[in-house]
Amino acid sequence: MAQLLKNKSAVYWLLCCTILLCAGLLYSRALLSVGSILIVLPLLLQLRAYKYWLIGGLLLILPVVISLIWTTHTDLLWRSVEVKLPLLSIGLAFAAVSLNKRQLFQLIWVMHGFLLSAIVYTLVQYAADPAAINASYQFAKVMPVPMDSDHIRLSWWMVLCMLALLYSVHQLASMQQRYIAYAVVAVETIFLHFLAAKTGLLALYLAAGVWIVQALLQKTYRIQAVQLLVFLIFIAVAAYAFLPTLQMRVQYVLYDLSHYTNGIFQQGSSDGARVLSWKAGWAIGSENPLLGVGFGDIRTAIDAWHQQYFPHTLQAERFLPTNQWVIYFAGAGLLGVLSCTLGLIFLLRQLSFRYLPAILVLVLPLITDDSLEGQFGVVIFALSASVFIQLSAADRKA
Repeated sequence: MAQLLKNKSAVYWLLCCTILLCAGLLYSRALLSVGSILIVLPLLLQLRAYKYWLIGGLLLILPVVISLIWTTHTDLLWRSVEVKLPLLSIGLAFAAVSLNKRQLFQLIWVMHGFLLSAIVYTLVQYAADPAAINASYQFAKVMPVPMDSDHIRLSWWMVLCMLALLYSVHQLASMQQRYIAYAVVAVETIFLHFLAAKTGLLALYLAAGVWIVQALLQKTYRIQAVQLLVFLIFIAVAAYAFLPTLQMRVQYVLYDLSHYTNGIFQQGSSDGARVLSWKAGWAIGSENPLLGVGFGDIRTAIDAWHQQYFPHTLQAERFLPTNQWVIYFAGAGLLGVLSCTLGLIFLLRQLSFRYLPAILVLVLPLITDDSLEGQFGVVIFALSASVFIQLSAADRKA
């Protein structure tokens, strides 16, 4: 009985801290920091098997810490360590508490409540001056959103929450609740096209495509797979026809692509600057292939590379490589790349093949962005992966 009460208290604490994290992601970095710290306290109440999260989190953090030996700018290095700590606190907190399917279902709905508030906030901002916002999409800008206007991380989190809802709704919801869930997912899908964030749309179609293939190969949900395919084709065509933001974004991406594929890098080029960040990170790592330059010195090395090869680029365009493996290669060499890869394998190996779409969506922004180098990205990754792992564990118990 005492053990049951202990676990129940830990569950309530976890749920409350997750609400803090959701509110912090959208509206307050202070709440995000507080929630990331408080969430680990259930470990003091109950410890279960959490070795995978512990090993995986340490493998992602240790290369950064070890590079302290040969780095110069230690303040930047410790900032990178500090940002990654929620990988441990959030992951270990969820590993220490066993949530049942009903509790997970309620938690996922709480997340969608926050996401729907973000949609309302964005639509209000858009309604204030739609012409100016539409025009801004011609120059790689996006409309104001919560989460410090981080449209990449917001769209990523939205796709992950959509997947979590769809994974859980079939087993626990009544028919009426399922229709409500489908309606919410449809609204969020339309919003992702309206927002026209490349990462979110790529994640959405990647997850849907993989699920459709899984359903067809396994001869399960074939009708639903065909229905989803038809729905996505309809949404894509209709969205491009009626949403000026998506039209402008597609046209700008094609314009930008035509330049940087021909080796032409213009100031203000969004994707062109990303390509340069990969080139810079690869060059820095190649000069120091075993240990890299140290995480504290990556920015200095990138600035020096730009100054030598592309001196016309603006300071704002000289950012960290938008790929986590390239960052680890530049900061800690091949050993860092190996440690990063093993860390992610340890974190995600607890998910069954059924969750392949979720795994791919979790990993995608690590390939296209520096998602583990910012507070929002780390919290979204740790929180979403933890929810999927709990869902997978609940499947095995059923």
